[in-house]
Amino acid sequence: MEEIRQRLLTVGRELFATRGLTGTAVAELTRGAGIAVGSFYRHFSSKEHLFIEIFLEENGELKRRVMAEVAEKSDPVVAVTELVRLNLEGMSSNPILAVWYDKDLFARLEKDFGERHGMQRTLAEALNADTHSALERWKAEGKLRDDVDESFLVALLTAVAVVDMHKSDVGVEHFPRLTAFLTEAVMTAVTRR
Repeated sequence: MEEIRQRLLTVGRELFATRGLTGTAVAELTRGAGIAVGSFYRHFSSKEHLFIEIFLEENGELKRRVMAEVAEKSDPVVAVTELVRLNLEGMSSNPILAVWYDKDLFARLEKDFGERHGMQRTLAEALNADTHSALERWKAEGKLRDDVDESFLVALLTAVAVVDMHKSDVGVEHFPRLTAFLTEAVMTAVTRR
C-alpha cells in the first residue's frame, strides 16, 4: 500500500512539475504509477490532495536547505533577510512551489487543505513550521522584542512574502530589492538593538 502511495507521489511530482496541476489528469497519474484509477482514491481524495502533499514535501525540503544556510547567523535581521531571499528564489524556481504565485489556484488549494485538516492549521502555517525554531531561539536569547509573539512575526514575514506575489501590481523592476528592504524593516522593528 505504501509502495503505491510512493509511486503516486513520484509520478505526481514529475507530472505536476512539467504540466502543472490543472494540466494533469488523475488517469495520467494512475497510468504512470501502474494502477487503476479507482486505486488512486484509496490514497488521495483528489489530485489536489496529492498535489498538496507534494507541495508540502517540496516546501519542507526548501525550508530545510534555507534554514541550514542561515542557521549560523546570529543576527536575526541578517538571517531572516537572507532566509526570505533564498526562500522566494527557491519557490519561484521550483515549478511545484511556484503555484504560490497563482493566487486563485493557491486559494483553492488552501481551502482544500483546510477542509481536510480542519481550520486549526492553515496551509500557510504548515509552510512556515520550520521557521518557528529559529524564532523561538532568538526570543529565548532576548534578540526579539517581548511584545512581538511568534504568530505575529510569522504573519509579518508572510505579508512580506505575499508582496512578492504582487510584483506586477507594485512594479517588477523593484524586485527583489523591495522584498529585501521590507524584510529588513520588519526585522529591525521587532529586534532589540
